[in-house]
Amino acid sequence: MDKPSTSLPKPLNPYRRGCRLTVRTHTHPPSPQRDPECQERREVSPVERCLKYPPLPGGPLGPGIVALKIEALIRAGDGRNSQVMAVQVLDASPDLDGRFPASRTVVAKIYDPLYVDDEENCVNPFRSMDRCYTHEARAYELLSFDHRFRGDDLPVPRYCGSYSLDITEATGSRTVRLILLEHIGGMNMLDANQDVFAFPQHTRQQMMKSIVDFESYLFERDIWLRDVCPRNIIIAQDPDVDSFSNPGPFRGLNPKRLVFVDLAHALFKRMWDSANPEEDVESIIGNRCHGQYISPLLRWDEGQALKFQDWFEDWDWDEWIAAEYAHTAASITPEIRRAFPGPDEPLF
Repeated sequence: MDKPSTSLPKPLNPYRRGCRLTVRTHTHPPSPQRDPECQERREVSPVERCLKYPPLPGGPLGPGIVALKIEALIRAGDGRNSQVMAVQVLDASPDLDGRFPASRTVVAKIYDPLYVDDEENCVNPFRSMDRCYTHEARAYELLSFDHRFRGDDLPVPRYCGSYSLDITEATGSRTVRLILLEHIGGMNMLDANQDVFAFPQHTRQQMMKSIVDFESYLFERDIWLRDVCPRNIIIAQDPDVDSFSNPGPFRGLNPKRLVFVDLAHALFKRMWDSANPEEDVESIIGNRCHGQYISPLLRWDEGQALKFQDWFEDWDWDEWIAAEYAHTAASITPEIRRAFPGPDEPLF
């Protein structure tokens, strides 16, 4: 059997604490359509494949240049879908004034196909990174211009733009794309699963309501978040709370501010970009009633909320949804009812 290229040697991962990077502004291209067939090559080194399959071109490189220093790794290394790290903005060209926070510390999310988990040769890392970069950059870009999200308590990190990075290898220079985001201190809800009952029930209910409301609002805007889960939601740090005077695993956290991260799987126009969307039941359902508010009474049954079950273990989810969103029942038109049948109703 041929040896897959992912088991061949790779150069040392350049994303290390203390390393300095110089990136340039880049306009991301439209989201690509996914090819259903695996296109992995065998007997070709990972670096050579990266040189052969550069990222989608998008717009021309902008004049803006940013010098970054890696301060800490958040989620990085081989076998990752992206390289996520905290970086310090050492210098930025004048045209980027005002783009970065006063602290100059931001999060870099780098879409490097060389270190992608290819699931034993079943995933095309180049298409995967093109898709993740274009979808996530577009999602943050759209939300950054949304009039509903202003002020200091945004439900997503502030977007600091999309960029391009050239990495020199022994056989040539390869290009990867990245985005820069506001750094959000806090703890994700998955890590907080260790003791969810440290949060009172009414607090957890408000947290779940915030999640349902945000996802439903984006769905109304025809943006379908396909990966809403505890790992991708941060309970933000409260800057007004002294963590030393508030002992406990969740000291200093502000459950009133949940921040959604990892929007790489967001779908626009609610369309699943598969080769045969007509065969995808979820696509058929999602691609209906565009631009209309769809009540959580129809979309957020217990099955939809299953990933958060630890957070509502001590109450009945369906009964709570029915009571919490009873006021939205009037928005359910016959057309919406047909398009989004409840869990116990026929699909077609």
